[in-house]
Amino acid sequence: MNRHMNLFRFYGESESKEKLENNLTKGLALCLKYDPSLLHSFIAEIDPLYSSITIPPQDSSFFDIGIQVPSNGLEGERVIAVSMTVDDYTSAQYDAVKKRLTKSPIIDLVITYADTVIICEIKPTNENCLAQLKNQVFSYKKNAKETFKSFSWKKVAALIEKVTNVNKSMGQPSHISSDYLDMLKGHFPMWHQISRLNELTIRTKNLQYNIEQRLIEVCSSLNEMELTDFKRRISFQLKWAMATELKIQTSEINGAICLEDIFIEFCFWAGDTKKQGHALFKGDYAQQLLFKKNMTIRNEAFSINSEPYIRVSSWQKGIAWFDNIKKEDYSLFNKSLFDKLAGRWRVKDWAKVDKLVSKFDLDWKEQSKWDDEVENSNRTQVDISMGVRTKLYVPFSTLRKAESKNNGLNIKLREILQAMNTEFGSIGG
Repeated sequence: MNRHMNLFRFYGESESKEKLENNLTKGLALCLKYDPSLLHSFIAEIDPLYSSITIPPQDSSFFDIGIQVPSNGLEGERVIAVSMTVDDYTSAQYDAVKKRLTKSPIIDLVITYADTVIICEIKPTNENCLAQLKNQVFSYKKNAKETFKSFSWKKVAALIEKVTNVNKSMGQPSHISSDYLDMLKGHFPMWHQISRLNELTIRTKNLQYNIEQRLIEVCSSLNEMELTDFKRRISFQLKWAMATELKIQTSEINGAICLEDIFIEFCFWAGDTKKQGHALFKGDYAQQLLFKKNMTIRNEAFSINSEPYIRVSSWQKGIAWFDNIKKEDYSLFNKSLFDKLAGRWRVKDWAKVDKLVSKFDLDWKEQSKWDDEVENSNRTQVDISMGVRTKLYVPFSTLRKAESKNNGLNIKLREILQAMNTEFGSIGG
């Protein structure tokens, strides 16, 4: 679906806390008003007596839904106080908290039916709203028969997704609830349940995101290697002599027509610095890596692709890369060239760099952006390293199959990481 056609995405929308909170409340109220299936499921989660209530035939709505409602304008014998935040709370926590005394408090979301009033205090954060909620109940009716329910946003999002999927499967989709769910996933992806790999299909929406989120979740519990930054990407800190980082990523999914077309790449960059290069080019390790085609892990063969690259850095930050080296020239990517090319180069000697790298391609400067980032800049020196980027390809179907067994994905990923550490970790040491 075109995101610009989503009912809950507005041009120039603000990301301020107040705006998000108001839009969350209004959007949820609209979903409850116009999606009867969601309304019934939502109330059933909150009110244990709801299933025993008789709803008589009538022309007007049995339910009333409102937002920003003054507490003194409500009627009903039973009141259910509902906290809707990132965190869950217990009834004991609600009972123990002291009410926040304010005059004429305004309630975020109210649902009334029969003799029941549901009062919802909504926060898009982990802010503790119990004192505020208790004051709203107290201001509504001092002696009301009161119960408490904690309904975290993770639970709300899971309920909306479940109802939305049922509606779609019955050929009766609610576009309002679907749009609201998409909006939640865009603003608050951490609220949504992460699918197991064996639950995903080629038709799963945001398939790559779902795959990587599940891998991040599992990898964060592994101890084989230290994760560097798993909030944005899956990256392990390596203690290898020739490389310092292992990245796990999904291969290009666009164009895949079945799950067998998808691979998970375990990628590392050997020789990314001159120090690592010394380990890589000791003996003929670089050549061994470049011509290694597969790796066997527990009697299963996985493909490997290695490609040489030349990295230009300034103050340890990569600024230009040349990696368009033909396979017939791989033999030139050796220790002899490393000894001549790797290291610090000052502006007066840049012509010598051109002479060395031009052996691979006369247009290497254009391809690497050397002219823009080096020649035509104010830089007076750069550091050059020679490395080999290596990818181990694991079929997604392999990991998906492993996921079908109890703790199977954890075991499979652990096997792969241990095997890679054994195979490559000692190179150049």
